[in-house]
Amino acid sequence: MTTLHAEREVITGLLDRAADALRSKFRTALRFETKDAAGRDAVTEADLASERILVAGLHESFPEDAILSEESAAPTASAARTWIVDPLDGTNNFRQGIPLFCISAALWQDARPVLGAIRSVLDDELFLAERGQGASLANQPTRVGPAADIASIRASCDSGVSDEQRARAGRAFARLAPRVRGIRVIGSAALSLAYVACGRFDAYWNAAMLHPWDVAAGVLLVSEAGGRVSRVDGSEVGLEPGTVVASNGRVHDDLLAAIQESRS
Repeated sequence: MTTLHAEREVITGLLDRAADALRSKFRTALRFETKDAAGRDAVTEADLASERILVAGLHESFPEDAILSEESAAPTASAARTWIVDPLDGTNNFRQGIPLFCISAALWQDARPVLGAIRSVLDDELFLAERGQGASLANQPTRVGPAADIASIRASCDSGVSDEQRARAGRAFARLAPRVRGIRVIGSAALSLAYVACGRFDAYWNAAMLHPWDVAAGVLLVSEAGGRVSRVDGSEVGLEPGTVVASNGRVHDDLLAAIQESRS
């Protein structure tokens, strides 16, 4: 018996509603603003519409919980539990009409994730994980892939936003590309982590910088599916911005070593 039944029901219902809002705005003319000087990090009216649904629904159902959302809501330091929400992960894909984007939501308690949900919007896939209860896709258990060495992995990575982050990510890509089976850049950290959790990718890394809403749900999905997630230096992933490396666990140490070599 799950210990977070009410939370699961609420967040999956809210993800359904937010997904409907995103579908209605996909490939339409959108107002947007950029959040960085180079114009690489954007927020659209679709992000904000999805966020309003999620934040309002969580406040109504769990008024004592804090909410940390990418676009507006800030956490309350005194709250025992924090919901961490990315209302549209893959915004640049969404803006360009590329159907690779998702919604991510996680509940963290005592500085660790206890519930994670990622909704891939257009293919209607729901990834769920609860601490100690495993991970699932469409209510079926998922496990990480079987790759036993770095040469056989199918991986995903991201490049970051700033010039410095992209340079760092480029060095990691150059170091790893000749050594692995293949690398994809799909433009959504949350979706990449969900794909590691179900074996579509064997590994994912961002050697530059990710925010908590990018990874809060995916960290739990991968670990509950039998994988491993860490910072580039091997330390635990928390709620501060930082690097992220996820894998099926079998190749994790070799993957970390290769990325660390690219940074030296």
